[in-house]
Amino acid sequence: MRMALGGAGIAVVNDHFASPYLERGELVQVLPEWRLPPVSAWAVFPGRRLMPARTRVFIDMLAAHFAGPECQAIEAKTSHAKARSRQAQAGSR
Repeated sequence: MRMALGGAGIAVVNDHFASPYLERGELVQVLPEWRLPPVSAWAVFPGRRLMPARTRVFIDMLAAHFAGPECQAIEAKTSHAKARSRQAQAGSR
């Protein structure tokens, strides 16, 4: 992203990380209809039978965090910013 900010080309950047730069006009979205494929996260462990309690708590915390209101708020904010960006680009054409 640093090179794209410096004018060296285009970059594929997660919406959450690009939003502040898009809002300030430091980056410009060049392919507004293109999307990164969704990313899945996996917790891999040998089995539940002998799993330490702290490992189970950690996995449960990760699942709750990524499904929780904070992540949903980030997603909503990003979607709203992208919609404003598309409207601004459509208005400038």
